[in-house]
Amino acid sequence: MRARNRSTEQQWARFWRGGVCAAFLREYVGIATREQLVPRDPGVFVPLLEVYLLERAIYELGYELEERPEWTEIPLLAILELLSARSDKGHPRGRSSRMA
Repeated sequence: MRARNRSTEQQWARFWRGGVCAAFLREYVGIATREQLVPRDPGVFVPLLEVYLLERAIYELGYELEERPEWTEIPLLAILELLSARSDKGHPRGRSSRMA
């Protein structure tokens, strides 16, 4: 029963995180674009965002390895999700679409 509860909790956590991230990103991009802080072209902005998110997840993994090794699952899952999302978009891992 405990495993089922954890699975349900993880699904709800992903759902909640997705909604919160989408709301934050929508507002951030709107303001940052208007103020010319980020590229207007999604073809430029999205890859920059993806690289930043991956870099941040790798940083978090290093932090957790040093400070709280029992928490490394969190940034590892984030890294796997980021790489999986990129792969799902038809991009080979580790290569940009321009190089494919």
